[in-house]
This record gives sequence, C-alpha cells and structure tokens, in this order.
Amino acid sequence: NQVLNLSTDFDRAWSSVGRALELANLRVDDVNRSLGIYYVNLAEGARQEEEKRGFFSRVFGSEPSKEEVDARAERYQVRLTSSTNG
Repeated sequence: NQVLNLSTDFDRAWSSVGRALELANLRVDDVNRSLGIYYVNLAEGARQEEEKRGFFSRVFGSEPSKEEVDARAERYQVRLTSSTNG
C-alpha cells in the first residue's frame, strides 16, 4: 500500500485529495467521508457534463450501459486516515 503523509487537518486533506482527483480526470464513483474513502474507477474518465457533447453525439451517440462500464472497471480506494502526527 502506498502512503502519502499530509501535514494538515482531515478537512483540508479531504478537500485537497478530492480536488486532485478531479484535476487528474479520474472518475470518482462514490465517496464516504465518515470513513475517509474515495472510490475511484481508473478505467473511466471523469463524468462529463451533458452540454459538452456535440449535437450529433447527442443524437446518434449512445452512453455505455452500466454493464459495459462494470465489465471494464478498475476500482480502487483512496483512503484518508487521521494520525497523531497530522
């Protein structure tokens, strides 16, 4: 397991990690702040807003089904844990 030590409180670390995952264009499928876990799917990019799709893409394109997304998923957890050192 890889470990990254941040010298800050949990709230600031939670915000910083969330922002870093967003900037890295990683898809966060779920979060559990009380446990300090981000559930990340590396096989998919971050969810795109609907208005970013072009006209023809909206008309003729189709979104992948949930089964297709689940079949190619590479799921990981990014876990934040408080320690006495920070």
